[in-house]
Amino acid sequence: MDEEIQEITGIFIQESRETLDLSVPMLIALEQGASTDSSVVAAIFRLFHNIKGSAGFLELHTIQRLTQNAEDTLDAIRNEKLVPDAQLVDVLYKVTELTAELLYFVEANGTDKDPELDARTEELVVQLLTMLNPNRIASPMVQP
Repeated sequence: MDEEIQEITGIFIQESRETLDLSVPMLIALEQGASTDSSVVAAIFRLFHNIKGSAGFLELHTIQRLTQNAEDTLDAIRNEKLVPDAQLVDVLYKVTELTAELLYFVEANGTDKDPELDARTEELVVQLLTMLNPNRIASPMVQP
């Protein structure tokens, strides 16, 4: 990894950690019934959207896939196609926790490629896809 990309990645990691910290109280609010408050859902959506976009730029495809699916789920809530319940919010918490773990892995290894983390990511993606459409069979993890 060249110096400029390392610097950008470092900034991404720091900002993403701050973003994830911001998401926790918002997820608590969502769990406590703030699903009718579109500003809470929109704010959580934007947090995942920002992480996803930067991860894509840095070719951190596991983080990008995980946050894209969280974003899709939040978009469905935002558009009133999905009502959040405790199970859904629990999965979003797990997405937040796994994203944080992936950031530590990137910091230590310069990549988000790890078989164990990939498997855990896929498990959460399947859960999110199933919540979005219980009749849909989730697609296997596609690596660009």
